[in-house]
Amino acid sequence: PAAHFSPPVVTSEDGPEDGELTFTCTSSDGFPKPRLHWVNRTDGSLLPGALTNCSRDSRGLYHVHSVLRLPRTPSIRVGCCVENLSLQQNLSSPPEPVLSPSPSGSPSGQSSALQGSGGTVFSVLAVLVVLVAVAAGWACRSQCPPRRRYTGAQEERPVQELTDHV
Repeated sequence: PAAHFSPPVVTSEDGPEDGELTFTCTSSDGFPKPRLHWVNRTDGSLLPGALTNCSRDSRGLYHVHSVLRLPRTPSIRVGCCVENLSLQQNLSSPPEPVLSPSPSGSPSGQSSALQGSGGTVFSVLAVLVVLVAVAAGWACRSQCPPRRRYTGAQEERPVQELTDHV
């Protein structure tokens, strides 16, 4: 008997040491025991040195959990591949991007636009533009003469002609 594994899921976070990233790959509900490979998606090479643990649940199916620690490297993309030889099944995770070095304590998965000061500057400028537009509208309204308002169609009134009576 054989069973298909779930698609592998890769997560990343700052490692226990400065300048290090920790990647975790998990997949479950497969049989027989799988092979798990870490792949550098930037150049296609295999990444050695992962700690991988396979355990079986009450149904006899395997759960695989692997941890890979790497030095922080700008622009590397990491993925994992779970291989079920009996079913000739190869499941790959979507690549997990490693962002440029981030401040310590900041999750590497955060949007880079929000990590740096660029997002803050953009937000402040957007607020200033809105405030200037509101102030200009207010100033124009207070200094411009009032507009005549349209009151709808008016009844036609006869015009009296002027006569030259002396």
